[in-house]
Amino acid sequence: MHLTFNLEQACARLRCEIANGVGTPERHAEIAGYIVGVSLILARIAGSICLPDDKKKRVLNTFLTLMILRETLERAAHDYAVRRRPPLFPTAS
Repeated sequence: MHLTFNLEQACARLRCEIANGVGTPERHAEIAGYIVGVSLILARIAGSICLPDDKKKRVLNTFLTLMILRETLERAAHDYAVRRRPPLFPTAS
């Protein structure tokens, strides 16, 4: 269960990084790759052993945390694209 605790702490740090808006599209791609990688690891571990209910709850909670991080990342990428888009009707200066 150390893995789930560490993953949740890492997700919290990454969510703060994304919320501060300091990430570049390249950094967002790194975070997306991290999410996929740790999700696969967590799924392999959880699927290979028989877990008691409290441990299953912890694993599912960690998956939910990863999903929320993914949504945060997608929202930040969308906001970044909107900010970079030129205005439809440029104002005359």
